[in-house]
Amino acid sequence: MVNGNESLAELGPLGIFLAFGLIVWMFFAQVLNYVFHATACSQIMQIKKISRPFLAWLPIGGNYSLGKICDSINNKNNKKSNFKILLTIFSSCLLATYAFCVIIYKASASAGQTYAPNNRVLTFLLLGFFVICTVFYIISLNCVFKEFCPNNSKYFAISLISTMFPIVPFVSGIMLLKAAKSAESLSSKT
Repeated sequence: MVNGNESLAELGPLGIFLAFGLIVWMFFAQVLNYVFHATACSQIMQIKKISRPFLAWLPIGGNYSLGKICDSINNKNNKKSNFKILLTIFSSCLLATYAFCVIIYKASASAGQTYAPNNRVLTFLLLGFFVICTVFYIISLNCVFKEFCPNNSKYFAISLISTMFPIVPFVSGIMLLKAAKSAESLSSKT
Protein backbone atom coordinates (compact mmCIF):
# COMPACT_ATOMS: atom_id res chain seq x y z
CA MET A 1 0.00 0.00 0.00
CA VAL A 2 1.33 3.41 -0.95
CA ASN A 3 1.27 6.02 1.81
CA GLY A 4 3.26 8.71 0.05
CA ASN A 5 6.63 7.88 1.58
CA GLU A 6 7.73 5.28 -0.94
CA SER A 7 9.88 6.06 -3.93
CA LEU A 8 8.98 4.87 -7.40
CA ALA A 9 11.64 2.18 -7.18
CA GLU A 10 9.86 0.67 -4.15
CA LEU A 11 6.65 0.46 -6.17
CA GLY A 12 8.32 -1.93 -8.55
CA PRO A 13 8.62 -2.04 -12.32
CA LEU A 14 4.90 -1.57 -12.88
CA GLY A 15 4.84 1.63 -10.83
CA ILE A 16 7.84 3.00 -12.69
CA PHE A 17 6.28 2.05 -16.02
CA LEU A 18 2.95 3.69 -15.12
CA ALA A 19 4.62 6.89 -13.88
CA PHE A 20 6.79 7.09 -17.00
CA GLY A 21 3.75 6.42 -19.23
CA LEU A 22 1.78 9.17 -17.50
CA ILE A 23 4.61 11.66 -17.95
CA VAL A 24 4.99 10.77 -21.64
CA TRP A 25 1.21 11.01 -22.17
CA MET A 26 1.01 14.42 -20.48
CA PHE A 27 3.93 15.75 -22.53
CA PHE A 28 2.53 14.38 -25.81
CA ALA A 29 -0.96 15.73 -25.07
CA GLN A 30 0.33 19.20 -24.22
CA VAL A 31 2.49 19.39 -27.35
CA LEU A 32 -0.47 18.25 -29.44
CA ASN A 33 -2.76 20.85 -27.85
CA TYR A 34 -0.12 23.54 -28.40
CA VAL A 35 0.10 22.69 -32.12
CA PHE A 36 -3.69 22.53 -32.56
CA HIS A 37 -4.21 25.79 -30.68
CA ALA A 38 -1.48 27.65 -32.59
CA THR A 39 -2.65 26.35 -35.96
CA ALA A 40 -6.27 27.29 -35.28
CA CYS A 41 -5.48 30.77 -33.94
CA SER A 42 -3.13 31.60 -36.82
CA GLN A 43 -5.70 30.37 -39.37
CA ILE A 44 -8.50 32.42 -37.79
CA MET A 45 -6.25 35.48 -37.63
CA GLN A 46 -5.40 35.10 -41.34
CA ILE A 47 -9.06 34.65 -42.28
CA LYS A 48 -10.18 37.65 -40.19
CA LYS A 49 -7.18 39.66 -41.51
CA ILE A 50 -5.86 40.28 -38.00
CA SER A 51 -2.23 41.37 -37.93
CA ARG A 52 0.66 39.14 -36.83
CA PRO A 53 -0.81 35.61 -36.98
CA PHE A 54 2.67 34.16 -36.38
CA LEU A 55 2.36 35.19 -32.71
CA ALA A 56 0.04 32.23 -32.17
CA TRP A 57 3.10 29.98 -32.29
CA LEU A 58 4.87 31.71 -29.38
CA PRO A 59 4.16 30.42 -25.85
CA ILE A 60 2.53 33.58 -24.44
CA GLY A 61 1.64 34.77 -27.94
CA GLY A 62 -0.93 31.99 -28.30
CA ASN A 63 -2.98 33.48 -25.48
CA TYR A 64 -2.43 36.96 -26.93
CA SER A 65 -3.68 35.73 -30.31
CA LEU A 66 -6.79 34.12 -28.84
CA GLY A 67 -7.50 37.34 -26.95
CA LYS A 68 -6.95 39.39 -30.10
CA ILE A 69 -9.44 37.21 -32.00
CA CYS A 70 -11.98 37.63 -29.19
CA ASP A 71 -11.39 41.40 -29.11
CA SER A 72 -11.91 41.55 -32.88
CA ILE A 73 -15.20 39.68 -32.58
CA ASN A 74 -16.34 41.89 -29.70
CA ASN A 75 -15.40 45.08 -31.59
CA LYS A 76 -17.46 43.89 -34.55
CA ASN A 77 -20.41 43.46 -32.16
CA ASN A 78 -19.81 46.94 -30.66
CA LYS A 79 -18.47 45.57 -27.38
CA LYS A 80 -15.26 46.83 -25.85
CA SER A 81 -12.87 44.20 -24.48
CA ASN A 82 -9.18 43.82 -23.75
CA PHE A 83 -8.77 40.05 -23.68
CA LYS A 84 -5.47 40.23 -25.57
CA ILE A 85 -3.97 42.35 -22.78
CA LEU A 86 -5.58 40.41 -19.92
CA LEU A 87 -4.64 36.97 -21.25
CA THR A 88 -1.08 38.11 -21.98
CA ILE A 89 -0.53 39.69 -18.57
CA PHE A 90 -2.03 36.90 -16.51
CA SER A 91 -0.41 34.08 -18.49
CA SER A 92 2.97 35.87 -18.17
CA CYS A 93 2.43 36.21 -14.42
CA LEU A 94 1.45 32.53 -14.21
CA LEU A 95 4.58 31.48 -16.09
CA ALA A 96 6.85 33.70 -13.95
CA THR A 97 5.29 32.46 -10.69
CA TYR A 98 5.59 28.85 -11.83
CA ALA A 99 9.26 29.39 -12.75
CA PHE A 100 9.87 30.95 -9.36
CA CYS A 101 8.26 27.91 -7.65
CA VAL A 102 10.49 25.56 -9.65
CA ILE A 103 13.59 27.56 -8.68
CA ILE A 104 12.63 27.39 -5.00
CA TYR A 105 11.95 23.65 -5.31
CA LYS A 106 15.31 23.03 -6.97
CA ALA A 107 17.13 25.16 -4.38
CA SER A 108 15.51 23.32 -1.48
CA ALA A 109 16.19 19.94 -3.10
CA SER A 110 19.87 20.75 -3.64
CA ALA A 111 20.14 21.84 0.01
CA GLY A 112 18.90 18.40 1.04
CA GLN A 113 15.55 19.61 2.28
CA THR A 114 12.20 18.26 1.31
CA TYR A 115 10.05 20.71 -0.59
CA ALA A 116 7.27 22.15 1.45
CA PRO A 117 5.45 25.22 0.21
CA ASN A 118 6.53 27.44 3.10
CA ASN A 119 5.61 30.53 1.17
CA ARG A 120 1.84 30.45 1.15
CA VAL A 121 1.71 33.74 -0.74
CA LEU A 122 3.60 32.22 -3.66
CA THR A 123 1.31 29.19 -3.67
CA PHE A 124 -1.75 31.44 -3.50
CA LEU A 125 -0.42 33.58 -6.37
CA LEU A 126 0.23 30.50 -8.51
CA LEU A 127 -3.28 29.19 -7.92
CA GLY A 128 -4.82 32.65 -8.41
CA PHE A 129 -3.07 33.29 -11.72
CA PHE A 130 -4.02 29.80 -12.90
CA VAL A 131 -7.70 30.34 -12.10
CA ILE A 132 -7.75 33.81 -13.70
CA CYS A 133 -6.02 32.55 -16.86
CA THR A 134 -8.42 29.63 -17.09
CA VAL A 135 -11.46 31.89 -16.72
CA PHE A 136 -10.29 34.33 -19.41
CA TYR A 137 -9.29 31.42 -21.68
CA ILE A 138 -12.75 29.86 -21.32
CA ILE A 139 -14.50 33.20 -21.96
CA SER A 140 -12.37 33.71 -25.08
CA LEU A 141 -13.13 30.20 -26.35
CA ASN A 142 -16.84 30.83 -25.83
CA CYS A 143 -16.57 34.08 -27.82
CA VAL A 144 -14.85 32.29 -30.72
CA PHE A 145 -17.31 29.39 -30.71
CA LYS A 146 -20.31 31.73 -30.64
CA GLU A 147 -18.95 33.53 -33.67
CA PHE A 148 -17.86 30.66 -35.89
CA CYS A 149 -19.63 27.44 -34.87
CA PRO A 150 -23.32 26.80 -35.44
CA ASN A 151 -23.37 24.26 -32.58
CA ASN A 152 -21.24 26.42 -30.32
CA SER A 153 -22.74 25.10 -27.11
CA LYS A 154 -21.55 21.59 -27.94
CA TYR A 155 -18.04 22.76 -28.83
CA PHE A 156 -17.88 25.03 -25.81
CA ALA A 157 -19.08 22.32 -23.42
CA ILE A 158 -16.52 19.83 -24.72
CA SER A 159 -13.75 22.43 -24.50
CA LEU A 160 -14.81 23.43 -21.01
CA ILE A 161 -14.73 19.84 -19.81
CA SER A 162 -11.30 19.22 -21.37
CA THR A 163 -9.95 22.45 -19.87
CA MET A 164 -11.28 21.76 -16.38
CA PHE A 165 -10.54 18.03 -16.37
CA PRO A 166 -7.48 17.45 -18.57
CA ILE A 167 -7.91 13.74 -19.11
CA VAL A 168 -7.66 14.45 -22.83
CA PRO A 169 -6.17 17.95 -22.77
CA PHE A 170 -5.90 18.44 -26.53
CA VAL A 171 -9.66 18.37 -27.10
CA SER A 172 -9.98 22.17 -26.75
CA GLY A 173 -7.34 22.53 -29.49
CA ILE A 174 -9.34 20.21 -31.75
CA MET A 175 -12.52 22.21 -31.10
CA LEU A 176 -10.63 25.42 -31.91
CA LEU A 177 -9.48 23.82 -35.19
CA LYS A 178 -13.13 23.07 -35.98
CA ALA A 179 -13.93 26.73 -35.34
CA ALA A 180 -11.11 27.72 -37.73
CA LYS A 181 -12.55 25.43 -40.42
CA SER A 182 -15.97 26.94 -39.84
CA ALA A 183 -14.49 30.46 -40.07
CA GLU A 184 -12.86 29.47 -43.35
CA SER A 185 -16.14 28.23 -44.79
CA LEU A 186 -17.96 31.35 -43.58
CA SER A 187 -15.37 33.63 -45.19
CA SER A 188 -15.56 31.75 -48.50
CA LYS A 189 -19.35 32.25 -48.59
CA THR A 190 -18.98 36.03 -48.32
